[in-house]
Amino acid sequence: MAGAQLSWTIDDVALTRDMQRRLNALEDAQPLMAALAIDQQERVRDRFVDQEGPGRRPWTPLSPVTIEKREKDGLIPIRILSARGDLAGSITYRTDGRGFTIGTDGAVADYAAIHQFGGKAGRGKKVEIPARPFLGFDDQDLEILQEELIDWLENP
Repeated sequence: MAGAQLSWTIDDVALTRDMQRRLNALEDAQPLMAALAIDQQERVRDRFVDQEGPGRRPWTPLSPVTIEKREKDGLIPIRILSARGDLAGSITYRTDGRGFTIGTDGAVADYAAIHQFGGKAGRGKKVEIPARPFLGFDDQDLEILQEELIDWLENP
């Protein structure tokens, strides 16, 4: 071959060793999934402080009737979805090494569902509760999860 040349060779021993290390890490991703779940659990709990759902959407304000009842019951400061802190305190996660689930424990299941999705509540289901989603992934959550995953794959 005449003229200028450029040659490039793959060091397949080092590449193979590096790829095997990454594959081994993927076989037991439990530590990664637990770390991701704990981070997301904290982000969900932060929503109760910020009083907003995924995507930084503010929750619907409390009704005057709810505010009056909370004042009468001494539940001050008056914060949305945080009368006693039971809901925020119930945020938990499960992981199986291939993924994770964020949710609430069973003790507040009905209460959590009516606030996450909205609906009718109270005696005779006459009170309309607006949806105030606290669970869910937004773009920022997904970006953080992706960055953590890439970092973990680069440095298992």
